[in-house]
Amino acid sequence: MNELDRSAIKRDARAFIGQDNRWWFMFVAYLPILAIGIVTSVGLSIYELFSLNRFAMQFSDAGSSLINVLLIPFTVAFCGFFLSHLRGFSPNWKSVYQEGFDRYWDYLLVGFVTGLIIGVWTLFFIIPGIIAALSYSQVYYVLHDNPQVGCKRAREISSALTDGCKWDLFVLELSFIGWWLLVALTAGIAFIYVWPYYQTTKAMYYENLKQITLAAGTIQPEDVGLMPFDPYAEQNPYAGQNPYEQQNPYGQQYPYGQQSPDTPQYPYGYAPQPPYTQPPADGQPQAPFTPPQPEDTFRPGEGSEPQNPDNDENTFNPEA
Repeated sequence: MNELDRSAIKRDARAFIGQDNRWWFMFVAYLPILAIGIVTSVGLSIYELFSLNRFAMQFSDAGSSLINVLLIPFTVAFCGFFLSHLRGFSPNWKSVYQEGFDRYWDYLLVGFVTGLIIGVWTLFFIIPGIIAALSYSQVYYVLHDNPQVGCKRAREISSALTDGCKWDLFVLELSFIGWWLLVALTAGIAFIYVWPYYQTTKAMYYENLKQITLAAGTIQPEDVGLMPFDPYAEQNPYAGQNPYEQQNPYGQQYPYGQQSPDTPQYPYGYAPQPPYTQPPADGQPQAPFTPPQPEDTFRPGEGSEPQNPDNDENTFNPEA
């Protein structure tokens, strides 16, 4: 797999969340989950402080772990929240919680089993545990794009996406150490910016991994929620099923990595998804795609002149 340009991805992530202070909206959407985590943590800490016994400490640790497990569906939904932003939509903050509740048990099952497998590996073997965590790091994104994927298949797809780039993913995580230290030094205030920046970077990385892996044929488009269609057909068979997402007849292009020049583009649009996202931010519906007439497809535009790099006057003369 081609190595992605981490610096370029992070630079584009900062530029992306900086548009109209998008980072602030992304953080505000996360506030309910953050509030639950803070209140629970403070409450358990107070209980542990006043109880002063071993059972209280164990109960506090178990309580924190339980809350994290119960919030898994919303963590998955937030992965989709950032993907929707990158894909040109303007998702409402409520859509995260609607998606989390609607798909709660499916998301919880896949997320819990994946976390359990990583935990078991880490418990017995630290380095294999880290490798497993990196290998399954894309499960939440895959699960959002393809909710019916199932536990085992989600891990298989994530492993295919990360094949050959686990070290690159590890270095990407390490590159945020300075940002997390800034969060600590500012008593958490910098988290308002760092968290959207971190999540946007990871979502961009997933989109690049998906494009490269599809080009290599390692996974199929339907594995990541994409369905093939003919962009020149009179009617897109998948259009109309989800009025909240526009179809992309030319496929996805994400210029955040160093792609091979011969990497093919795939004409896949987004598979029908429940209405958890909204139309583009400008609120204007896009005009339906009109295929060009066959005789006009390759006609040069008005005023265009043929190029003759060899300065051969007969190169473009059909009568020569």
